[in-house]
Amino acid sequence: MAYNLAKKSNKVKTWEIALDEEEKEIVHVKRCSQEVFVEIGEQVSGMSTENVASALATIGDLVLKVLNNNVEKHVFTKEWLADQGYDIFTQGEILQDYFMWCQGVLANPN
Repeated sequence: MAYNLAKKSNKVKTWEIALDEEEKEIVHVKRCSQEVFVEIGEQVSGMSTENVASALATIGDLVLKVLNNNVEKHVFTKEWLADQGYDIFTQGEILQDYFMWCQGVLANPN
């Protein structure tokens, strides 16, 4: 599992995520739309336990929305997430890190 952030700066125009341990393959994710930001916020703030399967699928879909919004136009799939071994906890970390970055960008868009 290679998930790690290349940079955690709110001053960069993209959110960078390294796809390998050596940080040789980095994808630059663009800022999210307001709709995606709200969706991520709802998932990060607390998952409903009423329908866990649906909530887990939503998290996976949101991770793919985030990752597929990248400058390189690299396409990520559910199969890729599974092949990487990104379990629900790692996917949650990805969403949380991205959400925090987006919040920083909104607070200081320059």
